[in-house]
Amino acid sequence: MLSGLYRHLPTPIRRYRSYVKCFLIIIIMYMFCNIVGIGRTKNFEQEYGKSIKYVDIFEIAETDQHIGGPYINQLPNTFIISNEKLCSKPPYLLIMVKSAIGNYLARKAIRLTWGSHLNKYKKSIKLAFVLGTHSHNSTIEKESAEYQDIIQIDKTDYYYYNSCRLT
Repeated sequence: MLSGLYRHLPTPIRRYRSYVKCFLIIIIMYMFCNIVGIGRTKNFEQEYGKSIKYVDIFEIAETDQHIGGPYINQLPNTFIISNEKLCSKPPYLLIMVKSAIGNYLARKAIRLTWGSHLNKYKKSIKLAFVLGTHSHNSTIEKESAEYQDIIQIDKTDYYYYNSCRLT
């Protein structure tokens, strides 16, 4: 099919047919990618209009650098179980696990496995389970008194409130 195309070309160009074919294929691929949008990516600032502050985590521990900006959608949270003992001494790392009220066995499994090894490190590492409210609050109060690692906020334990629990 393409051999008829080269018949009308001068002899020097006919010699470089394979190069011309490659060049045309590259041009067609480039144009296709531009039309489809491959290779054109937006960064976070262009997409959402918010800037990202890149922070070296090792510098934070040494300089107490403030990394937060202004709150965008601050939701008022009141705590039913605040558990001040978790942060009586500022921890080096606080691991917050959001959990449903009915997931007692999963919380217990975490406490018995990797959660039990957190006190072996030189740095202070704390584990906290964040829960919403439910009609079975008495069992949660007993669990909190026993393990002292539960934070309960005054939001219904509902899937769409997951992000509200950790703000």
